[in-house]
Amino acid sequence: MRKQLKLFIILLITITFTFLNLSSKQLFPVVNATYVEGEIKQDTVWTLVDSPFVISNDVIVYPCVTLTIEPEVEVRFGGNFSLIINGTLIANGAENKLIKFTSEKEEPEAGDWASIKFEGSQSSSLRYCVIEYGTNGITLENGTLNIQKSVIRLNSENGIEIINGTVEVKNNEIAENGGCGIYIAGGNKVTVQDNTVSSNENGVTLTGNLTSEINIQQNRILSNAGSGISLEASGYDKTIIRNNNISANHYGFHVLTNTSTYITRNYISNNTVGIFYETGIHTACFNDIYDNDWGMDVSADAIVNATYNYWGDKTGPYHESLNPHGKGNPVGGNGVNLDFIFFLTAPIDYNNTYPAAVLWTDKTLVAPNQNVTFIGTDSYDDGRVDQYFFDFGDGSNSGWTTLSLFTHTYTSNGTYSAALTVKDDFGNKSDRYYVTIKVQDIPSLETSITLSNYTVKYNEKVSVTVYVSNGTGAVENANVTLFSVKGGNPTPISGLTNSTGYFTATYTTPNVTEVTDIRIIAKANKTGYADGSDYKYLKVIPPLKVQVTSEPATIKSEGTATVTVQVTDAFEQPVADALLLLSSDHGTLSTAMGVTDANGTLTLFFSAPQTLSQIDVTVTATAIKMGYADTQGQGTITVEPRILVVEVTADPAIIISEAVSTITVHVTSDTAPISNATITASSDSGGNFSIPTETTDSNGDVVFTFTAPQTTVMLNVTVTVNATKNGYVSGEGQTAITVVPKVLSVQATAQPNATVSEGKINVTVHVTYNTVPVSDVNVTITSENGGYLSKNTGLTDVYGNVTFVFTAPPVNEQTDIILKVRTSKTGYVDRGGQLNLTVNPGILNVEVTATPSVIKSKETTVIEVYVKCNDMSVADALVTVSASNGTISALNGTTDSLGHCTFTLKAPQTLVQIPVVVTVNASKNGFLSAENETTVTVAPGAVSGAEGGFPWVTVLLIAIPILIAVIIVVLVKLKIINVTFEE
Repeated sequence: MRKQLKLFIILLITITFTFLNLSSKQLFPVVNATYVEGEIKQDTVWTLVDSPFVISNDVIVYPCVTLTIEPEVEVRFGGNFSLIINGTLIANGAENKLIKFTSEKEEPEAGDWASIKFEGSQSSSLRYCVIEYGTNGITLENGTLNIQKSVIRLNSENGIEIINGTVEVKNNEIAENGGCGIYIAGGNKVTVQDNTVSSNENGVTLTGNLTSEINIQQNRILSNAGSGISLEASGYDKTIIRNNNISANHYGFHVLTNTSTYITRNYISNNTVGIFYETGIHTACFNDIYDNDWGMDVSADAIVNATYNYWGDKTGPYHESLNPHGKGNPVGGNGVNLDFIFFLTAPIDYNNTYPAAVLWTDKTLVAPNQNVTFIGTDSYDDGRVDQYFFDFGDGSNSGWTTLSLFTHTYTSNGTYSAALTVKDDFGNKSDRYYVTIKVQDIPSLETSITLSNYTVKYNEKVSVTVYVSNGTGAVENANVTLFSVKGGNPTPISGLTNSTGYFTATYTTPNVTEVTDIRIIAKANKTGYADGSDYKYLKVIPPLKVQVTSEPATIKSEGTATVTVQVTDAFEQPVADALLLLSSDHGTLSTAMGVTDANGTLTLFFSAPQTLSQIDVTVTATAIKMGYADTQGQGTITVEPRILVVEVTADPAIIISEAVSTITVHVTSDTAPISNATITASSDSGGNFSIPTETTDSNGDVVFTFTAPQTTVMLNVTVTVNATKNGYVSGEGQTAITVVPKVLSVQATAQPNATVSEGKINVTVHVTYNTVPVSDVNVTITSENGGYLSKNTGLTDVYGNVTFVFTAPPVNEQTDIILKVRTSKTGYVDRGGQLNLTVNPGILNVEVTATPSVIKSKETTVIEVYVKCNDMSVADALVTVSASNGTISALNGTTDSLGHCTFTLKAPQTLVQIPVVVTVNASKNGFLSAENETTVTVAPGAVSGAEGGFPWVTVLLIAIPILIAVIIVVLVKLKIINVTFEE
């Protein structure tokens, strides 16, 4: 008992120690992490060996202390704790060895920890880091910080919060933060460059009083829910925001401050609103603002100078009153609180060329105080000339003006060098263009100009009449030159006045895009006079743009189409209430006259004519409206004939000679079934149709029965079906039918199929088609190995049978005989067949009889020989006869047709009765020889001189048995022969 207790105790101790060992590893596992919290007072390195580091409370790096974190280390925050840097943090990872600041949770969320706070005055660096799931990922309150090539994401408030200090943020990805990607509320010097700031609530926010240098350049600020850049600060003394790509945000820029801002050289696209101003007085110049829902808008409390921006089109932004023909982004405002004129005609990076100034005047020689008109309208630029500066050469000028014509008078005699400088939409200035004006105290010519019409259409001709006088009468031979401002061509351009002082010319108006007032100037000069000039305005009416479209553009004969006439002006704006006169060269229109609606549109219907060939119909619309030249537009409608489409099917498609197939015809036009179409069917290889011509039913169908022609060869028959109907182009369809000839089936049988030489066999030929007997078939039969037939040809009876009798040839060994059969009948393919017969050599059987069979010496008997084979008489058999005694009439003979042959035997002279054996041998080609014999008994005749006694032979026959009996008795007596009888 004591021994058992001892064993139990040992077992219990073993189990207990085992359990404790397992418990230490499984119930209380060792955490594979380094927990850190509290103060770091000396330089420290967090190595990859101890990674990950779990921050279990705030960690504070003391001043003048450096915390270095090796590449690939993970720093995990176990709660709402911060890593507070009063000294230096060096966290420089590598491209493929990122340092990660993240949450310790298995399912992390934004706001799981607080921030990496920089509060000291020393320099720190974050490179190739990931900072995620914090509240504010990075907070800079003091010191110098360099953040490069890092990812700052998924923080509940801001990715980077800058309160003070110096910071450089370059080449980072800052995304999906709940507040701002970058929040700037202060700082000594802030540089934000080459970052991607995306999918935050706001991309970059500037707030507070920013008196230090803020530089935000070359960033991609994309897809932020609120604003790309929000400007809320009360001061922007040294803030530069330029060369940023700001796209796909709600607001590209959102300006909420009264402090003036200056936004320049940014690319603002695909936002809901490119720039929105809530309040204050601001400037935004030289930006590309395009593809936004609204390029720029302002509240009533804001005033914005938005000149010299590019709005996505050379025509500038759309504004319903100030620039209704602008095709760029729309802008708000009333033109005062948002001033967008002048605007750029090309993007800000366009390689702009300098403008060229062109200056001319209506007079070059004038009297004092005579008006001179300076004209700079012909100046040009690759974009647009916006402003003019006229220097009159007498110390006065126009200043920069938008006027291209300017009038000036000279008070003193002299020669003056006037010049023009122009400025384009990019603000570039041209070189000066000079003209010389001479002022002399001489009388001036009086010039007047009249036009034959003062309101004309584009490209129309107008007669121009110029009259030149000196105040008292007409001036002859005055030189007159015609000029026009805003285009057009006078013919001739110059000439001399006639004796009545008149000069005439013809002026051709230009092709204008809007109502244009063209100034036609006539300048007259003559020696001794100061120049005279006059002008008149000619109003040139632009054309309308008339577009005629059809839906569909291609229709069928007698079909309909919807015709839409769109009337717009040269700026592609719809023109309402335009009168339209409508016509077509074929078919009919639902109306010949109409008026465009508010969208500049008139809709009508066109009915196509009936046609059997394709035609192009021209629909002409002439638009008439006050203030526009009558304009004609045309559209083309293609009218195709309705074509019958014929589908032909045969069922079955393979038939036999003289059989029938059902031909189904389906006729459509543009997939619709066509009824009452006339259908004609034909065949290229004969045959018959039940009805050669028929009409389709309501389903476009018609059915024919086709009977195949009689043929003895396979025949491909093409059935062609033509469909016709008034108003349709005839259609044709085809189908192929294979006609298979009737092929006879031939069966030859023999009864029996084996025989012997010269044996007879009944050969029956049975002819059918598809198992049905065929009568009157001509049957020819031949043998290739001899023998002969009762006939060689015959016709089958109603049962398809014909019988021949074949007589086998004589053979000396087993021989195969081939009988060839050939059948033919009109409408059927000739067919052959054969029958194999076996012919064996015959075995002769010889029967021999003697009549009478008992004769007397020297008498004769008839030997009858019968030769047969298989119970059939054999004729012409060679019979050879021999006798053991006596004389045969002939030694051989030949059987007759009944197999018989007869001989005569003459008995020999004998004194006793003797048998005479007659042997017969029969042979014939094709038969095996046979032999037989018969015995003739020859009795002796009477002995000479003993007539009436017994013949000696008879005596011998009696005596010999008696003698034998006596001998036997003696032998028995002598006991030479023992005879014993037992009961």
